[in-house]
Amino acid sequence: KQLPKSKLIIMKKMLFFLITICFVACQQLKKQYFEASPEIDSVKKSLTAFLKQDWITFRSIYSESAKIAVNTSDKEKFINNDQHIESEKEAFITFTDSKIQDVDYKMIITDKGEKWVLMWYNAIAKTKGGVEVKFPAHESFRFVEGKIVLQNNYYDNLPLYLALQPADSASKK
Repeated sequence: KQLPKSKLIIMKKMLFFLITICFVACQQLKKQYFEASPEIDSVKKSLTAFLKQDWITFRSIYSESAKIAVNTSDKEKFINNDQHIESEKEAFITFTDSKIQDVDYKMIITDKGEKWVLMWYNAIAKTKGGVEVKFPAHESFRFVEGKIVLQNNYYDNLPLYLALQPADSASKK
C-alpha cells in the first residue's frame, strides 16, 4: 500500500531536517581556548625577564605602542611601556625577594579573532623592613602579530599599602 503524497512530503522534510541536524552536530567547533601557544610562551618569557629585571628582553615582547592598564579601565590612565618598566623598577627598589607562585595561563581567541593570554598568580614579596606581602593577581595580554599591544593588571593593592605604612602609624590612630 502506498502512502499518500502529503505524508511522503512530510517524511522527506523530516528526513532532510534530521540529516541537517546530524551534519551541524558533527561539525568540529573552532577551538578558542588553549593551554599552550606561542603567545603563552611570550608571557612566560616576559615573567622570567621581569623577575630577573632583564628590561631589554621584557621590552622586546611588547609592541612600541603598547598600553598597560594597572587596576583601571579608564583609558586616560593607561601607561606606555617605558612608564610600565619604570614602575616595575621602583617596585624592585621597594620590595625584595619577589616571587610569583601558582601561575595559571590560558589563551583565548575571541569571536572577533583577538588573541588574549590570561594569567592568574599569587605574588609574594618582602619590604625592606622585612614585612612579607602576599596578594593574588590577574593579568591579561592582547597580542597582535606576536607582540603585546594591551595589558590589563588587576590586583588588590591594600596589602602593599599596609605593608609600606610605618610600624607605629597603626598605634597612633
